[in-house]
Amino acid sequence: MEALEKGKILDTNSSVIKGLLLELGCEPIVYAPAIDDPAILTAAIKKGIEENDFLMTIAGSSAGSKDFTVNIIEELGDVIVHGVAIKPGKPTILGMIDGKGIVGLPGYPVSAFFAFEKFVRPLIESWYGLPHAHQQVKAKLTQRIISSVKNEELIRVTVGQVEDQWIVTPLSRGAGATMSLVRADGILTVPRLFEGIESGEWVTVELMKALEDIEQRLVIIGSHDLLIDIIADEMPISSTHVGSFGGLMAMKKKECHIAPIHLIDETTGIYNISSVKKMFPKGDMSLIQGVKRLQGLMVKKGNPKGITKFEDLIKEGIVFANRQRGAGTRQLLDFELKKRDIDPENIEGYHRELTTHMAVAVAVLSEGTDVGLGIYAAAETMGLDFIPIGYEAYDFLVSDKVLEEPRIKNFIKVLKSEGFRHKLELIGGYTYNDAGSILQIGAQDD
Repeated sequence: MEALEKGKILDTNSSVIKGLLLELGCEPIVYAPAIDDPAILTAAIKKGIEENDFLMTIAGSSAGSKDFTVNIIEELGDVIVHGVAIKPGKPTILGMIDGKGIVGLPGYPVSAFFAFEKFVRPLIESWYGLPHAHQQVKAKLTQRIISSVKNEELIRVTVGQVEDQWIVTPLSRGAGATMSLVRADGILTVPRLFEGIESGEWVTVELMKALEDIEQRLVIIGSHDLLIDIIADEMPISSTHVGSFGGLMAMKKKECHIAPIHLIDETTGIYNISSVKKMFPKGDMSLIQGVKRLQGLMVKKGNPKGITKFEDLIKEGIVFANRQRGAGTRQLLDFELKKRDIDPENIEGYHRELTTHMAVAVAVLSEGTDVGLGIYAAAETMGLDFIPIGYEAYDFLVSDKVLEEPRIKNFIKVLKSEGFRHKLELIGGYTYNDAGSILQIGAQDD
Protein backbone atom coordinates (compact mmCIF):
# COMPACT_ATOMS: atom_id res chain seq x y z
CA MET A 1 0.00 0.00 0.00
CA GLU A 2 1.27 3.46 -0.90
CA ALA A 3 1.51 6.33 1.57
CA LEU A 4 1.93 9.80 0.04
CA GLU A 5 2.04 13.14 1.87
CA LYS A 6 2.96 16.75 1.19
CA GLY A 7 6.64 16.70 2.11
CA LYS A 8 6.51 13.84 4.62
CA ILE A 9 4.65 10.67 5.41
CA LEU A 10 1.71 10.89 7.77
CA ASP A 11 2.95 8.30 10.27
CA THR A 12 -0.32 8.30 12.18
CA ASN A 13 -2.39 7.74 9.04
CA SER A 14 -0.21 5.01 7.58
CA SER A 15 0.00 3.19 10.92
CA VAL A 16 -3.76 3.34 11.47
CA ILE A 17 -4.59 2.24 7.92
CA LYS A 18 -2.03 -0.57 8.11
CA GLY A 19 -3.58 -1.76 11.38
CA LEU A 20 -7.06 -1.73 9.89
CA LEU A 21 -5.86 -3.75 6.89
CA LEU A 22 -4.13 -6.30 9.11
CA GLU A 23 -7.37 -6.76 11.05
CA LEU A 24 -9.09 -7.56 7.76
CA GLY A 25 -6.49 -10.22 6.89
CA CYS A 26 -4.61 -8.21 4.26
CA GLU A 27 -0.84 -8.10 3.73
CA PRO A 28 -0.20 -4.34 3.57
CA ILE A 29 3.02 -2.82 2.25
CA VAL A 30 3.79 0.78 3.25
CA TYR A 31 6.12 2.47 0.77
CA ALA A 32 8.41 5.39 1.49
CA PRO A 33 6.81 8.82 1.01
CA ALA A 34 7.00 10.55 -2.37
CA ILE A 35 7.46 14.30 -2.66
CA ASP A 36 5.03 16.59 -4.48
CA ASP A 37 6.57 16.15 -7.91
CA PRO A 38 4.40 14.76 -10.76
CA ALA A 39 7.14 12.56 -12.21
CA ILE A 40 8.10 11.06 -8.84
CA LEU A 41 4.46 10.50 -7.87
CA THR A 42 3.69 8.89 -11.22
CA ALA A 43 6.57 6.46 -10.81
CA ALA A 44 5.48 5.65 -7.25
CA ILE A 45 1.88 4.96 -8.26
CA LYS A 46 2.98 2.79 -11.22
CA LYS A 47 5.21 0.75 -8.89
CA GLY A 48 2.42 0.36 -6.35
CA ILE A 49 -0.05 -0.83 -8.97
CA GLU A 50 2.42 -3.31 -10.48
CA GLU A 51 3.37 -4.88 -7.16
CA ASN A 52 -0.04 -5.06 -5.45
CA ASP A 53 -3.65 -6.07 -5.97
CA PHE A 54 -4.96 -2.76 -4.69
CA LEU A 55 -3.39 0.64 -3.99
CA MET A 56 -4.11 3.46 -1.60
CA THR A 57 -2.49 6.87 -1.44
CA ILE A 58 -2.68 9.15 1.58
CA ALA A 59 -2.99 12.92 1.05
CA GLY A 60 -2.69 14.82 -2.22
CA SER A 61 -6.31 13.93 -3.07
CA SER A 62 -7.78 17.41 -2.87
CA ALA A 63 -7.71 20.21 -5.48
CA GLY A 64 -4.77 22.32 -4.30
CA SER A 65 -1.92 23.52 -6.48
CA LYS A 66 0.29 20.60 -5.37
CA ASP A 67 -2.40 17.91 -5.22
CA PHE A 68 -1.36 15.91 -8.28
CA THR A 69 -2.83 12.50 -7.44
CA VAL A 70 -6.12 12.79 -9.33
CA ASN A 71 -4.40 13.98 -12.52
CA ILE A 72 -1.90 11.11 -12.37
CA ILE A 73 -4.65 8.51 -11.90
CA GLU A 74 -6.50 10.03 -14.85
CA GLU A 75 -3.38 9.79 -17.02
CA LEU A 76 -2.65 6.19 -16.02
CA GLY A 77 -6.22 4.89 -15.89
CA ASP A 78 -9.69 6.10 -14.98
CA VAL A 79 -10.95 8.40 -12.23
CA ILE A 80 -14.39 7.07 -11.30
CA VAL A 81 -15.08 9.57 -8.50
CA HIS A 82 -13.21 12.61 -7.22
CA GLY A 83 -15.00 14.05 -4.22
CA VAL A 84 -17.73 12.31 -2.26
CA ALA A 85 -20.72 13.69 -0.36
CA ILE A 86 -19.51 12.61 3.09
CA LYS A 87 -17.95 14.68 5.83
CA PRO A 88 -15.19 14.15 6.93
CA GLY A 89 -13.70 12.56 3.81
CA LYS A 90 -14.93 14.74 0.94
CA PRO A 91 -11.67 14.79 -1.13
CA THR A 92 -11.60 10.98 -1.61
CA ILE A 93 -10.60 9.62 -5.04
CA LEU A 94 -11.87 6.30 -6.44
CA GLY A 95 -10.20 5.02 -9.59
CA MET A 96 -8.89 2.11 -11.69
CA ILE A 97 -5.45 1.54 -13.22
CA ASP A 98 -4.71 -1.60 -15.29
CA GLY A 99 -7.81 -3.27 -13.91
CA LYS A 100 -6.78 -2.68 -10.30
CA GLY A 101 -8.49 -0.41 -7.81
CA ILE A 102 -6.88 2.72 -6.41
CA VAL A 103 -8.25 4.92 -3.64
CA GLY A 104 -6.86 8.34 -2.79
CA LEU A 105 -7.43 8.95 0.91
CA PRO A 106 -7.46 12.53 2.27
CA GLY A 107 -4.53 13.70 4.37
CA TYR A 108 -6.41 14.68 7.53
CA PRO A 109 -6.40 11.69 9.90
CA VAL A 110 -10.14 11.61 10.62
CA SER A 111 -10.97 12.08 6.92
CA ALA A 112 -8.61 9.25 5.96
CA PHE A 113 -10.19 6.96 8.56
CA PHE A 114 -13.75 7.58 7.41
CA ALA A 115 -12.87 7.28 3.72
CA PHE A 116 -11.30 3.91 4.50
CA GLU A 117 -14.35 2.78 6.49
CA LYS A 118 -16.80 3.92 3.81
CA PHE A 119 -15.06 2.68 0.68
CA VAL A 120 -12.08 0.40 1.37
CA ARG A 121 -13.44 -1.78 4.19
CA PRO A 122 -16.65 -2.79 2.35
CA LEU A 123 -14.61 -3.66 -0.76
CA ILE A 124 -12.18 -5.89 1.15
CA GLU A 125 -15.00 -7.50 3.13
CA SER A 126 -16.70 -8.28 -0.18
CA TRP A 127 -13.50 -9.78 -1.64
CA TYR A 128 -12.98 -12.04 1.36
CA GLY A 129 -16.66 -12.80 1.93
CA LEU A 130 -16.46 -11.26 5.39
CA PRO A 131 -19.57 -10.08 7.27
CA HIS A 132 -19.82 -6.40 8.20
CA ALA A 133 -18.81 -6.76 11.84
CA HIS A 134 -19.84 -3.46 13.48
CA GLN A 135 -22.61 -3.83 16.04
CA GLN A 136 -25.38 -1.21 16.20
CA VAL A 137 -27.31 0.22 19.11
CA LYS A 138 -30.34 2.51 19.44
CA ALA A 139 -29.53 5.45 21.71
CA LYS A 140 -30.95 8.76 22.91
CA LEU A 141 -29.09 11.87 21.73
CA THR A 142 -28.08 14.28 24.52
CA GLN A 143 -27.05 17.24 22.36
CA ARG A 144 -28.54 18.85 19.28
CA ILE A 145 -26.52 18.25 16.09
CA ILE A 146 -26.56 20.79 13.28
CA SER A 147 -25.44 19.44 9.92
CA SER A 148 -25.01 20.63 6.34
CA VAL A 149 -27.63 19.36 3.89
CA LYS A 150 -24.94 18.97 1.21
CA ASN A 151 -23.17 15.99 2.77
CA GLU A 152 -23.76 12.85 4.74
CA GLU A 153 -22.02 13.66 8.02
CA LEU A 154 -20.29 11.05 10.18
CA ILE A 155 -20.32 12.11 13.83
CA ARG A 156 -17.95 10.53 16.35
CA VAL A 157 -19.85 9.81 19.57
CA THR A 158 -19.48 8.33 23.02
CA VAL A 159 -22.14 5.95 24.30
CA GLY A 160 -23.25 5.08 27.82
CA GLN A 161 -26.06 3.22 29.51
CA VAL A 162 -28.26 5.00 32.06
CA GLU A 163 -30.80 2.69 33.69
CA ASP A 164 -32.42 0.83 30.77
CA GLN A 165 -31.58 3.23 27.95
CA TRP A 166 -28.49 4.01 25.88
CA ILE A 167 -27.26 7.59 25.76
CA VAL A 168 -25.15 9.05 22.94
CA THR A 169 -23.02 12.21 23.11
CA PRO A 170 -21.31 13.87 20.10
CA LEU A 171 -17.55 14.46 20.15
CA SER A 172 -15.43 17.09 18.41
CA ARG A 173 -16.18 17.11 14.68
CA GLY A 174 -13.02 18.59 13.08
CA ALA A 175 -11.25 16.51 10.41
CA GLY A 176 -7.97 16.99 12.29
CA ALA A 177 -9.32 16.07 15.75
CA THR A 178 -7.43 12.79 15.94
CA MET A 179 -8.10 12.13 19.64
CA SER A 180 -11.83 12.06 18.94
CA LEU A 181 -11.25 8.77 17.11
CA VAL A 182 -9.55 7.37 20.21
CA ARG A 183 -12.37 8.52 22.47
CA ALA A 184 -15.21 7.52 20.13
CA ASP A 185 -17.37 4.50 20.92
CA GLY A 186 -19.20 4.68 17.63
CA ILE A 187 -20.35 6.64 14.61
CA LEU A 188 -23.68 8.41 14.18
CA THR A 189 -24.62 9.14 10.56
CA VAL A 190 -26.61 12.27 9.72
CA PRO A 191 -28.03 11.60 6.24
CA ARG A 192 -27.55 13.99 3.34
CA LEU A 193 -30.34 16.57 2.97
CA PHE A 194 -30.90 16.54 6.76
CA GLU A 195 -30.22 19.77 8.65
CA GLY A 196 -29.42 17.90 11.84
CA ILE A 197 -30.91 15.92 14.72
CA GLU A 198 -32.59 17.37 17.81
CA SER A 199 -31.57 16.56 21.35
CA GLY A 200 -33.68 13.77 22.83
CA GLU A 201 -34.23 11.95 19.54
CA TRP A 202 -33.47 8.25 19.21
CA VAL A 203 -30.69 7.45 16.77
CA THR A 204 -28.79 4.42 15.48
CA VAL A 205 -25.08 4.28 16.33
CA GLU A 206 -22.60 1.94 14.65
CA LEU A 207 -20.27 0.83 17.41
CA MET A 208 -16.47 0.83 17.21
CA LYS A 209 -15.99 -0.77 20.63
CA ALA A 210 -17.41 -3.80 22.41
CA LEU A 211 -20.78 -3.26 24.05
CA GLU A 212 -19.60 -4.88 27.29
CA ASP A 213 -16.87 -2.23 27.60
CA ILE A 214 -19.28 0.63 26.90
CA GLU A 215 -21.64 -0.63 29.58
CA GLN A 216 -19.04 0.28 32.22
CA ARG A 217 -18.91 3.97 31.20
CA LEU A 218 -20.08 6.72 33.57
CA VAL A 219 -22.24 9.33 31.81
CA ILE A 220 -21.63 12.89 33.05
CA ILE A 221 -23.68 15.85 31.80
CA GLY A 222 -23.54 19.34 33.27
CA SER A 223 -21.04 22.04 34.17
CA HIS A 224 -17.52 21.97 32.79
CA ASP A 225 -14.31 21.77 34.78
CA LEU A 226 -10.78 20.64 34.02
CA LEU A 227 -11.02 18.02 36.76
CA ILE A 228 -13.41 16.01 34.54
CA ASP A 229 -10.44 15.38 32.25
CA ILE A 230 -8.40 14.19 35.24
CA ILE A 231 -11.17 11.76 36.20
CA ALA A 232 -11.38 10.55 32.58
CA ASP A 233 -7.76 9.42 32.89
CA GLU A 234 -8.73 7.15 35.77
CA MET A 235 -12.03 5.60 34.61
CA PRO A 236 -14.21 5.38 31.49
CA ILE A 237 -16.58 8.34 31.25
CA SER A 238 -18.66 10.18 28.68
CA SER A 239 -18.96 13.91 29.43
CA THR A 240 -21.07 16.66 27.88
CA HIS A 241 -20.72 20.32 28.86
CA VAL A 242 -24.14 21.98 28.88
CA GLY A 243 -23.92 24.10 32.05
CA SER A 244 -25.34 23.46 35.49
CA PHE A 245 -29.00 23.94 34.55
CA GLY A 246 -28.50 21.68 31.55
CA GLY A 247 -27.12 19.07 33.94
CA LEU A 248 -30.17 19.35 36.18
CA MET A 249 -32.44 18.85 33.17
CA ALA A 250 -30.40 15.86 31.96
CA MET A 251 -30.70 14.29 35.42
CA LYS A 252 -34.45 14.99 35.43
CA LYS A 253 -34.76 13.21 32.07
CA LYS A 254 -32.56 10.33 33.32
CA GLU A 255 -29.94 10.96 30.65
CA CYS A 256 -26.89 10.82 32.92
CA HIS A 257 -25.50 9.19 36.05
CA ILE A 258 -23.91 12.36 37.41
CA ALA A 259 -24.54 16.08 36.84
CA PRO A 260 -21.75 18.49 37.89
CA ILE A 261 -23.30 21.76 39.13
CA HIS A 262 -22.35 25.04 40.79
CA LEU A 263 -25.50 27.13 41.29
CA ILE A 264 -25.59 29.93 43.84
CA ASP A 265 -28.72 30.79 45.82
CA GLU A 266 -29.01 34.55 45.37
CA THR A 267 -30.74 34.86 48.75
CA THR A 268 -28.46 32.80 50.96
CA GLY A 269 -25.25 32.63 48.91
CA ILE A 270 -25.21 28.83 49.43
CA TYR A 271 -24.43 26.68 46.45
CA ASN A 272 -26.50 23.91 44.80
CA ILE A 273 -28.87 22.73 47.55
CA SER A 274 -31.82 25.03 46.82
CA SER A 275 -31.59 24.43 43.05
CA VAL A 276 -31.68 20.66 43.57
CA LYS A 277 -34.66 20.91 45.92
CA LYS A 278 -36.60 22.96 43.41
CA MET A 279 -35.94 20.50 40.59
CA PHE A 280 -36.35 17.36 42.74
CA PRO A 281 -38.88 18.25 45.46
CA LYS A 282 -39.22 14.64 46.67
CA GLY A 283 -35.68 14.70 48.03
CA ASP A 284 -34.48 11.48 46.44
CA MET A 285 -31.15 12.97 45.39
CA SER A 286 -27.68 13.44 46.86
CA LEU A 287 -24.68 15.62 46.19
CA ILE A 288 -21.29 13.98 45.98
CA GLN A 289 -19.23 16.86 47.28
CA GLY A 290 -16.53 17.87 44.86
CA VAL A 291 -14.20 20.82 45.19
CA LYS A 292 -14.22 24.48 46.02
CA ARG A 293 -12.77 26.28 43.04
CA LEU A 294 -11.56 29.84 42.72
CA GLN A 295 -13.56 32.05 40.35
CA GLY A 296 -12.38 35.40 39.08
CA LEU A 297 -11.84 37.75 36.16
CA MET A 298 -9.40 36.45 33.55
CA VAL A 299 -7.45 39.15 31.71
CA LYS A 300 -4.47 39.32 29.38
CA LYS A 301 -0.97 39.03 30.83
CA GLY A 302 0.00 42.35 32.37
CA ASN A 303 -3.66 43.41 32.49
CA PRO A 304 -3.22 46.14 29.81
CA LYS A 305 -6.75 47.50 30.30
CA GLY A 306 -6.37 47.79 34.08
CA ILE A 307 -9.43 45.65 34.87
CA THR A 308 -9.80 44.96 38.59
CA LYS A 309 -13.54 44.75 39.35
CA PHE A 310 -16.97 44.11 37.85
CA GLU A 311 -17.58 47.84 37.46
CA ASP A 312 -14.79 47.92 34.88
CA LEU A 313 -16.79 45.69 32.55
CA ILE A 314 -18.97 48.61 31.45
CA LYS A 315 -16.07 50.91 30.62
CA GLU A 316 -15.71 51.97 27.00
CA GLY A 317 -13.43 49.72 24.98
CA ILE A 318 -13.70 46.70 27.33
CA VAL A 319 -14.89 43.53 25.51
CA PHE A 320 -16.21 40.63 27.60
CA ALA A 321 -16.55 36.90 26.83
CA ASN A 322 -19.53 35.29 28.60
CA ARG A 323 -20.65 31.75 29.35
CA GLN A 324 -23.84 30.25 27.94
CA ARG A 325 -27.20 30.67 29.59
CA GLY A 326 -27.68 27.87 32.12
CA ALA A 327 -24.03 27.83 33.14
CA GLY A 328 -23.29 28.35 36.84
CA THR A 329 -20.63 30.91 35.97
CA ARG A 330 -23.19 32.89 33.98
CA GLN A 331 -25.49 32.79 37.02
CA LEU A 332 -22.64 33.97 39.25
CA LEU A 333 -21.95 36.87 36.90
CA ASP A 334 -25.60 37.94 36.90
CA PHE A 335 -25.66 37.66 40.70
CA GLU A 336 -22.60 39.93 41.04
CA LEU A 337 -23.94 42.43 38.48
CA LYS A 338 -27.30 42.60 40.26
CA LYS A 339 -25.58 43.28 43.61
CA ARG A 340 -23.82 46.24 42.01
CA ASP A 341 -26.84 47.47 40.03
CA ILE A 342 -24.94 47.00 36.74
CA ASP A 343 -27.08 46.64 33.61
CA PRO A 344 -25.65 43.69 31.62
CA GLU A 345 -26.77 45.36 28.40
CA ASN A 346 -24.02 47.91 28.99
CA ILE A 347 -21.35 45.21 28.82
CA GLU A 348 -19.91 44.75 25.34
CA GLY A 349 -19.84 41.02 24.65
CA TYR A 350 -22.37 40.02 27.33
CA HIS A 351 -24.37 38.08 24.74
CA ARG A 352 -21.33 36.24 23.35
CA GLU A 353 -21.77 32.75 24.78
CA LEU A 354 -18.99 30.16 25.17
CA THR A 355 -19.50 26.69 26.60
CA THR A 356 -16.36 26.04 28.71
CA HIS A 357 -13.92 27.88 30.96
CA MET A 358 -11.12 27.02 28.56
CA ALA A 359 -13.05 28.51 25.64
CA VAL A 360 -13.38 31.78 27.58
CA ALA A 361 -9.68 31.71 28.46
CA VAL A 362 -8.73 31.15 24.81
CA ALA A 363 -10.97 34.06 23.80
CA VAL A 364 -9.30 36.38 26.31
CA LEU A 365 -5.88 35.27 25.10
CA SER A 366 -6.79 36.15 21.51
CA GLU A 367 -7.32 39.57 19.99
CA GLY A 368 -10.70 41.24 20.37
CA THR A 369 -11.55 40.12 23.92
CA ASP A 370 -10.26 41.71 27.11
CA VAL A 371 -11.86 39.83 29.99
CA GLY A 372 -13.97 36.85 30.96
CA LEU A 373 -15.25 35.28 34.16
CA GLY A 374 -13.89 31.83 34.92
CA ILE A 375 -11.85 29.59 37.15
CA TYR A 376 -8.23 30.11 38.15
CA ALA A 377 -7.21 26.77 36.62
CA ALA A 378 -8.26 27.89 33.12
CA ALA A 379 -6.48 31.25 33.48
CA GLU A 380 -3.30 29.56 34.73
CA THR A 381 -3.36 27.01 31.91
CA MET A 382 -3.58 29.76 29.27
CA GLY A 383 -1.05 32.07 30.94
CA LEU A 384 -3.57 34.81 31.81
CA ASP A 385 -3.66 37.18 34.77
CA PHE A 386 -6.41 36.51 37.27
CA ILE A 387 -8.38 38.79 39.63
CA PRO A 388 -9.94 36.46 42.26
CA ILE A 389 -13.56 36.87 43.36
CA GLY A 390 -14.06 33.91 45.67
CA TYR A 391 -14.52 30.16 45.96
CA GLU A 392 -17.60 28.31 44.77
CA ALA A 393 -18.84 24.76 45.39
CA TYR A 394 -18.54 22.48 42.38
CA ASP A 395 -20.47 19.33 43.29
CA PHE A 396 -21.90 16.25 41.59
CA LEU A 397 -25.62 15.54 41.64
CA VAL A 398 -26.62 11.88 41.70
CA SER A 399 -29.78 9.87 42.30
CA ASP A 400 -29.88 8.08 45.66
CA LYS A 401 -30.76 4.78 43.99
CA VAL A 402 -27.45 4.55 42.11
CA LEU A 403 -25.13 5.50 44.97
CA GLU A 404 -24.18 1.86 45.48
CA GLU A 405 -23.45 1.18 41.81
CA PRO A 406 -19.81 0.22 41.09
CA ARG A 407 -19.40 3.12 38.62
CA ILE A 408 -20.44 5.67 41.24
CA LYS A 409 -18.28 4.07 43.92
CA ASN A 410 -15.31 4.16 41.58
CA PHE A 411 -15.98 7.84 40.85
CA ILE A 412 -15.99 8.62 44.58
CA LYS A 413 -12.81 6.60 45.03
CA VAL A 414 -11.08 8.72 42.37
CA LEU A 415 -12.28 11.95 44.04
CA LYS A 416 -10.79 10.83 47.35
CA SER A 417 -7.52 9.58 45.91
CA GLU A 418 -4.16 11.19 46.57
CA GLY A 419 -3.33 11.07 42.87
CA PHE A 420 -6.40 13.18 42.03
CA ARG A 421 -5.60 15.73 44.72
CA HIS A 422 -1.99 15.93 43.64
CA LYS A 423 -3.04 16.75 40.07
CA LEU A 424 -5.38 19.48 41.32
CA GLU A 425 -2.56 20.96 43.38
CA LEU A 426 -0.39 21.14 40.28
CA ILE A 427 -3.13 23.07 38.45
CA GLY A 428 -3.98 25.34 41.41
CA GLY A 429 -7.15 27.19 42.37
CA TYR A 430 -8.92 24.32 44.17
CA THR A 431 -9.61 23.19 47.71
CA TYR A 432 -10.94 19.68 48.30
CA ASN A 433 -11.36 19.00 52.01
CA ASP A 434 -14.74 17.27 51.61
CA ALA A 435 -14.23 15.73 48.16
CA GLY A 436 -16.16 12.46 47.85
CA SER A 437 -18.40 13.03 50.88
CA ILE A 438 -22.12 12.39 50.39
CA LEU A 439 -24.64 15.14 51.20
CA GLN A 440 -28.22 13.89 51.08
CA ILE A 441 -30.80 16.41 49.87
CA GLY A 442 -34.08 16.36 51.77
CA ALA A 443 -37.51 17.12 50.36
CA GLN A 444 -38.25 20.74 49.47
CA ASP A 445 -40.30 21.39 52.63
CA ASP A 446 -37.66 19.95 55.01
